[in-house]
Parts: sequence; structure tokens; C-alpha cells
Amino acid sequence: MPVFIFALFFGFLLISIGIKRLGEDERFSSELSNQLIWWSLPSFAAILSMVLGGVLDERIFVISAIGILFVLFISVFCWSKGINISPHVLGLSALAVILAGIIPIELAVVLGRLPLGLFSSLDLAKYIEAAYFFVGLGVVALAFYTARYPEKISEAFPKLALLGQIGLPTLFFVLYPAGLLQPDGVVTRYETTIWLKVLVFGIVVWGMLDVISRYRKYSSLTTDISKCLSPVAFFALLVGLKIGNTLAPSISPDDYHFGEGLLGWWSYKQGVVPYVGYMPAHGLIDDDLTQFLSSIFYHDSAGVIPEVGRLSYAFLAFAAFLSIYLFSGSLGLAFASIFFVGGRLAWLFLTPFICFWFSQRLRRSSSGWLSAWLLTFPFVILGVPPQGLLLVVASGVMAAWFGWRFLRNSEERDWKRVGAALGVVVILGVATPLGSMFFGALRYVLENGPLNQVSYGVPWSLSWGGGVRSGFAFEAIRMSWVLIPVACLTFIYTSHRSWSKVFPALVVLLFIFLLIPYSMGRVDPGDISRPGITAAFGWAVLLPVAAWWLIRVQARVVLVLFFVCMTAALNVTPLSLSSFFSAMSAKVSTGPLVDGGTAGLSNIGKAYVQSEHWERLNKLSLLLRKKLADEESYLDLTSRNAQYFYLNRKPMMVVTAPYNMVPPLQQKREVERLSKELPRLVLLEGDNIIHDGGGLALRNPYLYRFVLDNYAPSFEGGFIFGASISQENSLRRSEVSVGVKDLTDVNWDSGVHRLEPAVIIDDPSLVEVIVAGDRVRIGGDEIRRVAKVWREGNAIWLDGDVIDPAKGGYPNNFELMLSQEAMAEYHISLFERAVGQKEFNKIPVSWGRSSNSLKEKMEPIVELSIASTSQLTYENGIYKVLGSDPSLSFDMSGFTVSGRSAGLLKLDFACVNRNAEPRIQIFWWGDNHEGPFEAASVRFTADDGALIVPMDASPRWVMMERIKGIRIDLDNPSACGAIKVNDAGLFQRIF
Repeated sequence: MPVFIFALFFGFLLISIGIKRLGEDERFSSELSNQLIWWSLPSFAAILSMVLGGVLDERIFVISAIGILFVLFISVFCWSKGINISPHVLGLSALAVILAGIIPIELAVVLGRLPLGLFSSLDLAKYIEAAYFFVGLGVVALAFYTARYPEKISEAFPKLALLGQIGLPTLFFVLYPAGLLQPDGVVTRYETTIWLKVLVFGIVVWGMLDVISRYRKYSSLTTDISKCLSPVAFFALLVGLKIGNTLAPSISPDDYHFGEGLLGWWSYKQGVVPYVGYMPAHGLIDDDLTQFLSSIFYHDSAGVIPEVGRLSYAFLAFAAFLSIYLFSGSLGLAFASIFFVGGRLAWLFLTPFICFWFSQRLRRSSSGWLSAWLLTFPFVILGVPPQGLLLVVASGVMAAWFGWRFLRNSEERDWKRVGAALGVVVILGVATPLGSMFFGALRYVLENGPLNQVSYGVPWSLSWGGGVRSGFAFEAIRMSWVLIPVACLTFIYTSHRSWSKVFPALVVLLFIFLLIPYSMGRVDPGDISRPGITAAFGWAVLLPVAAWWLIRVQARVVLVLFFVCMTAALNVTPLSLSSFFSAMSAKVSTGPLVDGGTAGLSNIGKAYVQSEHWERLNKLSLLLRKKLADEESYLDLTSRNAQYFYLNRKPMMVVTAPYNMVPPLQQKREVERLSKELPRLVLLEGDNIIHDGGGLALRNPYLYRFVLDNYAPSFEGGFIFGASISQENSLRRSEVSVGVKDLTDVNWDSGVHRLEPAVIIDDPSLVEVIVAGDRVRIGGDEIRRVAKVWREGNAIWLDGDVIDPAKGGYPNNFELMLSQEAMAEYHISLFERAVGQKEFNKIPVSWGRSSNSLKEKMEPIVELSIASTSQLTYENGIYKVLGSDPSLSFDMSGFTVSGRSAGLLKLDFACVNRNAEPRIQIFWWGDNHEGPFEAASVRFTADDGALIVPMDASPRWVMMERIKGIRIDLDNPSACGAIKVNDAGLFQRIF
């Protein structure tokens, strides 16, 4: 870094002096300043990446320093001798020599991808040292040669470019996976198809042929020598730098997010139509492209998905890279844009369409532009519905402009072309599923657009805590996308006399504004989140494309420098040469690989799976095999939608994860469809994916009530299932199958006490309802009675002799006979565990602040008046806190209100003389209970103003036939000197 600072400081000092002295030689000074900026880009990016905690790689500064010092000193030397030399040629020559120096690394990549038996090991350090040596030697030799024969450097450059680029395409071999080194020392490879070998070898040959072709075609050029540079070869370098490392086969323990990339293509192969029978959460590109490619180049299993993700990125990034290059003619812009834009496939997919619609050549003809737009915009929406639809809407201003020109100017009117394009779209929409897919995608966007606007009650203040990714600088960087519309307005204002040129800036301006619900719909603390993703794409792609043809040629490198600094500060792409060097490794380490096929989970393939995850999947697989036929599926309400794929059972909802099914219309459609063909079995709880959305009860009220109405819960093997049984039949059930815990120690043998007639139960909810005297059937015919219950240890003592572990221990079950009241209480407790919510955090505050917009969605049921208080005294309209357990109660014994008929509690609250955030606990009671009890309560963090508490998020509230009372407790009495509660009432959602 000190070397770079020295080189940059003296470089700009000398260029500033030189500019004054050169006077008329503006071309020389412009080229020299541009080269200094281009070579400083890596170091500026490295410095800016440290703002949010990036790791500094000092080798990046060495690269910048080499280029800057070489260009600077050779230019000054030749200038002092009166020799005319192009800094542009010097900069490209230095780049070519550095690329030639990494030929040892390219050789290592080739050797590392040979069959394991041909080349067993690589000493990577030697190849890296060789690269360092050749780079240094090459730069020194180039400096001496240029100083000795400056007039020949232009003639020599094509040969240097050929030498530096000819090996670059071999870096595409990193797309072929390296060997997998397991902990036991065994080395295997991914199971790939012949098509992957054909693909990788084909693009390597293509890249080399392109390098040779450009040398033969452009070696005699004396003007634009940059045409000797091959975009295919430079993209290979980008691949090596960014995605060169093979990823070990593994499946993520996050079955929710990981499942979004597993179910799509797998479902389509079984006849399901995208956006009609299955809804990809983010669109075909983000969710389904990787699995589609895995079916062609690998094998359809979950373990290969992380590795195939590199291939997905390479395909889309290559298209985006070439589109930016063809749009701008600048290889540097294309390289920097794609390197820093990040790894989101959706944005890469949109980039070629943006460049295509904005291209100068296409915009020359209104009929040509309209035809191209008509043929492409449906596929933009189908590929990435949310962002794609917004981009199409934003581009509507261009469509309107060219449509007006088309109708107004007869010389531009080509009805045949436009009619043919429109006819193709109509025929495809009618004769193929594309039409229904298109409208399904539109409905998906309109319904799921507000998905991330659902209030979680997560305060933004969490982003202002400690750490690098917090505070003002962090917020300013990830919110920097707000400056892009300002820049677009500036370009429009300065170039408004030529509307045809400013349309890209205008479309980008509208697109960024339309993206605000996406950008600000979810702002995760401690992460760049969606605002940062929008900023990265905006700075790296949108702004350069919008401004490229509106600014002077000399200013374009400054534009690139600016967006590189902005995107580097976001740190979405780590800047380090270590990953590049490690990409040439012939082997990558992996954890112990399991074979899913041996456990009946063939869709997992061979992959590393965390032990707890693997155990849970095996348990669930065995349980479902006992409960369902081979081709029969179940309804998974845990949002672990990857389980459908692992267990090879078709999803039973269009939106497979309830967490993604927030829109009421979607829920209503699914409930209506499920009601017509009721699934026999639902999985209610199995380490559910809840995140901060509150689970089924808060996020999916329609589906939640459907489950309460149609299923009776049971606990088995660590899972809570729901069986499709009518309410009447479920209440008549009197026996519960009880699992014994697998515990063996000095006191217990397979869950059975060694000296006493006691057994440990694996279901803590069941222990809560067992009382002395309940009957137990062991071994199918022996009846005993419960003598004692030890709830803290989940154990019960029975009458009679010590239990035989072989007969009553794990994995055996025994039958417990309960009263109807106990059975109902047990069902409620299971529902509470599986789908209920007890902690609301600040959701009542968030909903309360939206009370004006929510009032049309809720109707009043009963007004509440305070009946009594405890440790509170009423003074001047407020309740002064007196003791350690202050509360106020509402008597509802005079009303006939059930929890099902009134699900929301609304009140106005104020904390007077606040010392901390008030914590509220709300109790209720009714039916067989005459007073408050802990199980019937919810908690949240309050604030002044209206509060809307979703009481119906507790199954215990919903299933209470008659509510007799409600009590509001201030959990932390020291938080408020006094409290104020007004306008309390029960409301019901308008379903």
C-alpha cells in the first residue's frame, strides 16, 4: 500500500506538471491521466472495501503500483527525449506482460483438472512463485525494451497481447470441478455428464481461437489497438478471479431458502406449469436455472446445487459481460461492472436486456425497437417477475416514444415487422403454456409485491449498534442508491435537447423509483440487505449504461473510477488474490459425505450434511413411510420446503413455504383448494423456519385457522403432525401413543428407570396434562396407573413392578388414556408449540401505527372497560405504578365472546415518566378457567400510541369458547412511573 500511494501521488503530481508544460499535446496528457486512473482502480477498490470490514490484500496495491510506475516513468522518459509515445499503448503493454506472467497459474489449472490418476498432486507455491518471477521479469524486460526502442512498442503490442491472452481461456477449466478430498483421505470427483466436458473444452477452444483471430485481424492496426483484446479471454480471467474455487457438495441446513432452488425444475419435469402449479419465490432465473443446469451437466441431486451455482453465474455473467462490452465498446467497463455487481442472478439476467434496449443501433429504427421490445419483454417478466416487471414498466416511456415516432413518421413505419413480432408473441401465448405462465407471473408480482412490507416489528435502530456493519457510514453506503436518480436527473437536464439520448437515463430514473418498495421493503440489520443490492446494481450497471453516451470520452474513466469505489465500499465482491491462486488447486477439502441413496433419500445425492440435519431428515422419512403410501404426499407447514424434494413427495400448495404466502388472496385460494381434497397428514412442527415473521399464526391467518379447524395434532419422534380428523372424532379420542425417550445412564436404561417403575416421556407437552390416576397400557395388554408425575424431568412413575426396558423402553411406545378435557388441553398445547406465537416483540406497535390503514380490515366486536386494578392508583387520568406487579383487568363475564370471533385487542397506551421500554404481558381466561394462568398469555414491547395485539396468534385464544376476562400486566414496573390505557376493545379481522 505505501508503494501504491507513492506511485499514485508522484504520478498525479508529474501529470499535473506535464499537462501545464505540454500545452497543445492534449491527447498525450489525456491518455496518461486515463492510464493512471485505470491502473489505480484495483487499489482504490481495495481501500474502499475496508470501510465495511473487508480484508486487505497488499498484492493488489503492487499490481497498481507496477502499472502506474511503468506508464509514468516510460512516458516521462520518452517525453524528456522528445519521443512521441502513447501512454495508452504503454498501459495495455504492461497489462499484457502481467497476464503473460500468470501462465504458470494457467498451467496449474489445466494440470489440476486432469484425471486424478494422471496428476496426483500440485505444489501450488512453486507455480505462484513462478508467476511472481515471470511478472517481475516481464515488466523489467518491457521497461528496458521500451526505453531502448520506444518507437517499436506499438508494433510489438499485438504480439504481447497474443502472448498474454493465449493462456487466459484455460481459466475456464475452473468451471470443471476439482477433486473432492474427504477427511479419510479418499479423493473423488463430482458425477458429471459428458456435456460439462464438452462445454468447458468448447469455450476454452473458442477463447483461444478468438485471441488468435483478433491477432491476425487487428495486429496491423495503428489506431484502436484495444481490439486485439479478446472479451472471451478476459471473461475467463474474471471467472478465475471471482468464481474459480470448486465448492464442496453439501446441502444447507436452511431448508427454507435452500428449498427455493430445488423444487422448481423438479416439479416442472413432473408436468407442473411454472407460475401456475408451482410458484418460484424469486422467478425462474433465481430459483430454477441452477437445478436446470444440474440436470444437464451434473445429476439431479441437492448436493451439487452449490457447485452448479457457479455455472449459473458464469452463463448469466457472460451474457451480461458481452452485452455491456457490445453496448459500450469498453472492455474495462464490462470487466469492472460484472466484477463488482455481485452474484445475484436476477440482476445479471436483466443486464443484456437493458443494454439491448438502450443500444444506439437498435434505437435508430422505431419499428425495429418496438419489434425487439415486444419479443423480449415477456421473457424479462417470466425470468425475473418482480424486477423484470418494474423494468418493463419503466421502459414504457421508450415504448411510448418509439410508438409515437412509428405512427407519426411514415418512413419509419414498418407494419410487417411490428405485426410479425406481435403475432409471434400472441401465438406463443395461446399455443403454449407461456400465456398462462405470463399472467401467473403478473399475478405473483401484484399479490406478493407487499411480501416484505409485512410488519415484523423489528426496529431499524438495531442497524445502529456496534460493529463495522452499523452506524452512519454503513447506512450511507447501503442507501447510496438514492443518489442514482439525482445523477440521472443531472444527465437529463444537461442533455434534454436530445431526447433520444437521454431515454436510458430516464428509464433508469423511473426504474430506481419503482424499485423503492423492493429496496426499502426489507432493511436487515447488520447486512447490506436489499438497499445495498440495489445500490451495487445501480452503480455498476444502471448508471454507467445510462451515462456512457452522454458524457465525454475523456470523462468515462472517471465514471468507472467512481462506480468502482461505490460498489467496492459495499463489499459484495471480496478483493483478494488468494481465492484466485487457490482456484488452481487439484483438490478441495470436504466434510464426510453421506450417500442419500442408501438411506432412501436419493434426491440428496452424495453430500456433506450436518449430523442433526441428517438425523432429522431420516426420522421424518421413516415416519412418513409408515403413515403414507409411496406416492402420497403431505402438507408441510414448517416452511422447510426442501423436505418435499429430499423425501420425493410432491408439494401440495402452489406456494410451497407458508412463510412466502402472506397475501390473503393466495391463502384463500390455497385453503379452498385444500378443502376440496383434504390432505390426510400435515407436518406442523419440526424445527420450523420462522425467522422474524412470526410463524403460521401471525403470517398466515387463513391457513392457520384452516389447520385448527381440520386437524388433530399428535407428537411423534420429535415432530408434531396433524391428522385429518373431524372435530367430533378428535374429541372422542381417549388414547395417546407416547414415545419413550432414548436415554441410558446409571439411572435409566432406554428411558426406563433401573430401580423404580418410572419412564421418561419424549413429549414435554404431554407431561403437563398427565395426572396421578391416569391409566397406561404397556406392551399392548398390561394396564397400569400413574402414581407420580415429575414434570421438570418429563418422567412419570407407575404402580406395580419395575418396567422391563425390552418391553416398555425406547423405541417402544405405550398408550396413555386421557379424559376429554385433558385431551383437548393436550391438543391446544401442541398447537401452541407448533404454530402459535407467544412473543410479539414490537409487532403491536407497528400494527398500531398503521391503525388508520388497517381500520377497513377489522371490525369492532366489544368495547372494554377497566374493572379492577392491582398495585396501580388512578390520578389525573393516569394509573400510577405502586408495586412490583402492576396490572389492570377487564371483566368480560357479561359478554358472550369467543376467541374465534374476536382475534384482535386494540388499545391506546402511554408510558409516563419512562425509564425503559415497557414490556407488556396480557393474560386471558375463560371456559373452565376462572382466573389468569401463564399458558394463556402473550408478551410484547410497547410504545406510546395505539397498540393492536393479535391475540388470535395463540391457538389457546382462538379455541376458547367464551372469554371471561383479560388482564394487562406491566412486566417491568420500573420502566414507567405511570401508565395510561384508553379505548380498549376487541376487534375481528375481516376475513
